[in-house]
Amino acid sequence: MHSHIGIFMLHTVLPTILEPIHLERSKQFSSLITEYQQQNSQFSQQLLRTTTISDYVADSLTFFPNIIPLLFTDEFLNTPLNLQSIKTSLQISVKNCPNEQQLYLTLRTFRRLHQVRLIWCDLNKLATLKQTLFEITALADMHIQVALNWQHQRLAKRYGEPIGKHSGELQELIVIAMGKAG
Repeated sequence: MHSHIGIFMLHTVLPTILEPIHLERSKQFSSLITEYQQQNSQFSQQLLRTTTISDYVADSLTFFPNIIPLLFTDEFLNTPLNLQSIKTSLQISVKNCPNEQQLYLTLRTFRRLHQVRLIWCDLNKLATLKQTLFEITALADMHIQVALNWQHQRLAKRYGEPIGKHSGELQELIVIAMGKAG
């Protein structure tokens, strides 16, 4: 039943060529639809639209099921991010990383969760372009700063705090990059 309704709802939005993918996704994610449909009446339509258009989201939900409860709770997909809260959460997660491997795993999981959220919101028109671009930039900056702080603390324990040769003042690690915003 979900796939028939989904194709009808999406047919005006998706090209006909995507209907086989849409049918496949409706079967693939039927248990997820059943589980979360009660929280949001548009959930199945949004899930099928997003996973039909984005292989990244479909693969993320399939191969990284640990992000599912985080995505589909407390209006996470339907409200703008509270960036301070998200940064605090990431800082706490990263602070508990005993080594670089765990740091990188934590950062990748956090990034995947938020990329799926951004894609979901964009494809379902739950956020403006301005909001989406702001969140992408803020999340990227947050990742860099949190990772940099973790590395600084690790290196300072091993080698001591860096001090300027001529100034005698504490020096900070910096990241110089020219990415998409540069």
